[in-house]
Amino acid sequence: MMWSKQKSPRFEKEKPTNPIGPGYYDLPSVLHEQSVTIPGSDRFQEQPMPETPGPGSYAQGTKASKAKQCKENRPPSRDRNSKQIQSPKQVKGDFLQTKLEEEEHLRREAEGRLLQLTESARQTAAEYAQLRGEHFTLAQTQEKSKIVIADLQAALTAIEEKVPQLESQLVDAEAARAAAAQHKQEAESLRAEVPALRKQLEDSEAAHAAAAKQHAEEVQRLQGEVSQVSELQQQVKDMEAALEAAAKEQEQESCKSRAEASQVHELTKRLADLEAAGQKAAERHEQDLQKLREEASSSAIEHEGALASLQAEVSQVPLLKERLAEAEATITVQRQAELQAQAAEAELHKKLADAEAKCQSVELEANETEVTQLQEQLAAARAENSALMSDKDQLKKDLEKLKFAEINANMTKNAKERAEAQVRDLKMDLEQWRSKAQSFVRDEDKMKRQEEDVGRLEQEAKDLHQQNAQLLVTFQQFKTEWDLMRAENQSLQETLATYEMNLDRATDHNAQMMGHVNPKQKIRHMVNLKEENKELREQLKKAKQRITQLGVSRKGEGLLEALASFSHRGLGADQLSIPASACPDTPCQSVQGESRTPKRPSTPSRKMSPRRGSPEEEYQVWLADEDRRRQLQDRAVERVQTDFQHFIALIERAVLSGEMSGDSPNPAALLERLRSVVHPAMQGGRVASGTP
Repeated sequence: MMWSKQKSPRFEKEKPTNPIGPGYYDLPSVLHEQSVTIPGSDRFQEQPMPETPGPGSYAQGTKASKAKQCKENRPPSRDRNSKQIQSPKQVKGDFLQTKLEEEEHLRREAEGRLLQLTESARQTAAEYAQLRGEHFTLAQTQEKSKIVIADLQAALTAIEEKVPQLESQLVDAEAARAAAAQHKQEAESLRAEVPALRKQLEDSEAAHAAAAKQHAEEVQRLQGEVSQVSELQQQVKDMEAALEAAAKEQEQESCKSRAEASQVHELTKRLADLEAAGQKAAERHEQDLQKLREEASSSAIEHEGALASLQAEVSQVPLLKERLAEAEATITVQRQAELQAQAAEAELHKKLADAEAKCQSVELEANETEVTQLQEQLAAARAENSALMSDKDQLKKDLEKLKFAEINANMTKNAKERAEAQVRDLKMDLEQWRSKAQSFVRDEDKMKRQEEDVGRLEQEAKDLHQQNAQLLVTFQQFKTEWDLMRAENQSLQETLATYEMNLDRATDHNAQMMGHVNPKQKIRHMVNLKEENKELREQLKKAKQRITQLGVSRKGEGLLEALASFSHRGLGADQLSIPASACPDTPCQSVQGESRTPKRPSTPSRKMSPRRGSPEEEYQVWLADEDRRRQLQDRAVERVQTDFQHFIALIERAVLSGEMSGDSPNPAALLERLRSVVHPAMQGGRVASGTP
């Protein structure tokens, strides 16, 4: 089966045209997935064509119309064979449609660019706002830093003002420390006296024990039950001795605590160095006070019970042994406690009351005096108990004061440590600021010296410039004169050679005239004269060269030396005035001798610091200043010497130019010439003024 247009399924009848056609599909404007799509209504939009065609339109079909006539570009139609011929309106419409599409495309590109520019402007505005915020933040930070710097400077000023006060406090603290050390030595001396006091206490306890023993013997005689009463009295005496020892120790401790309490205000500043010892003493006192509290409470309870049961025990003599056993148990408990003074006293009074009851049961009438004494002792024991209670209250108060003093001491110590740390920091800051100030002062002095040196160097450069200009003018003048003199000298030498030839010719002629025609018989005298003349000329030439060398070697001749040369009036005519060079060397390279120009004493701008006791840096700075001054003075002397030698050369040139011979004139001749020049000038001035 052959394929044909009529039988192709594409061109069947009553079949819709190909869906892919112009005017109803969307294509992206660029080859990108996220590009903006242009709908078909915008891309392919039919517009009416004007009747009058525009430029570039023709009635005949164009290439576009010819392209549309192709089979693959035109929709299927029944009239396939009929050719489509466009009218001018259609051509113009197609042209306008194309132009409109191009303008639309340009418009959309412009809108895209406008959007991009808007977005970039928005981003730029955001960045500008961010930068402005950062600038504002930086400005605030700078203001805050300025405020902080001002506060720090004010704090530094306040700290510097507090430095003298802290130094005085430090001096007071050191004095308090010394006083605390002295008090510590006194406390050690008092502690050294403690063994002697303990020995005295032991002696008194021994005496008291002996007295108690005698009292026990008397009680044994009075009582019927000798053995029991003696044992009881012995135990009572031992307990009394222990109580007395404890009471004395307690009294000593209370005295010490009172003394310490009275000296709390004085020792507040001194506890800084005695903190460890104070803490130990406070712990020991606290333990002692705790024990004393316990002993006082137990003794008070026992004393109250003893007072309540005293009357009952007087009538209960048979129960004496049981109570003695209880007393022994109480005594053992009190001995274990070591410092139960009040309880031991209560037991002592109790035993005395039992002894009194026994004595009353045996011999009531004979022991009335002893009962009275025992009652007095009981009253004394009560008074002592009340005194112990008051001492206990006082010890409590002293303990509170000691605690408060310890707290104050700790606070004072912490404050002192902080103050010492601040003082150290302030001293370090003060040293740092002092070093900075000294460095600033040194830098300022250095800058001043450098400015002075720069000013001097500028002035020296100006002077040297002027001097060089003057020397250049003189040099050019001398060079011109030297050129003239050289030409004149050359002509004179030629004339001299001519004269010598003429002289030789005349000499030969004279010899011939004298009859000595034979050359071998010429007069030897003339030959000798010629040789002598030649030798004298050579010697003169060498002497001139030597004089020139000596003048060059005397470049460092000073001002006073040159002036002194004019003061010698007795110089011979052969002594020549040798002008110094116009470019002298430095004075360090000048000829060393007695006639050298002495240096003027320098006047320093500031006082020279002494060499001893000054830092190495200041000494080095002083040496550098002295070196600079010496160099400046040397250069000034060089300029003065150059000017003077220039002046002398010009004077010699001006005065002796008319009478200058082959040799240089001496100073005496120069002075005579100056006087001869000045005298006619003075005479002429007088004649002009009319004075005689």
